[in-house]
Amino acid sequence: MARAKRKPRPAPTDAQLAEQATTAHHEQLAEHPAEFGTAQPAAHESGQPQDIGPRSRAEAVGKRSGYSPAGIIDKLAGARLREHQNPYLSVIKFEEKPSDDVRQMLTDANFHWSQPNREWVRLIRYESAWQDRASAEDAFRDICKAIRHERGVTHGFGGPA
Repeated sequence: MARAKRKPRPAPTDAQLAEQATTAHHEQLAEHPAEFGTAQPAAHESGQPQDIGPRSRAEAVGKRSGYSPAGIIDKLAGARLREHQNPYLSVIKFEEKPSDDVRQMLTDANFHWSQPNREWVRLIRYESAWQDRASAEDAFRDICKAIRHERGVTHGFGGPA
């Protein structure tokens, strides 16, 4: 007796895949709520809910969405270089306002001041992305070296000042 061939199952639609993923995520949340940062806050003695920590992964690591976690930090100079991904920008942020000489170095390296974010930004163009990134890193190292020199620090990130 010959078996009848079964028809192949149709491929699931995007909506069905999304529903399956959502269902699986909700099941995991129900089993282990604390792992996903969605645990209910514990009540304090006063009856008010207590804040138990970050609600998202971005909040947990202290990063704004859209920023690359990779970056260069010079703690002695009080500066950080990161890359913003939408739009692609090299971003330098300082702990305190840099001197006039450092601001002139930033301007000479094609950085400009972004008032809303309070940081120095430089566009990374598609055609020359690697060159733009490399020149931003070089400028960052030179700027940090100048800041350390102003502060009288003779060592630190990037070698002797």
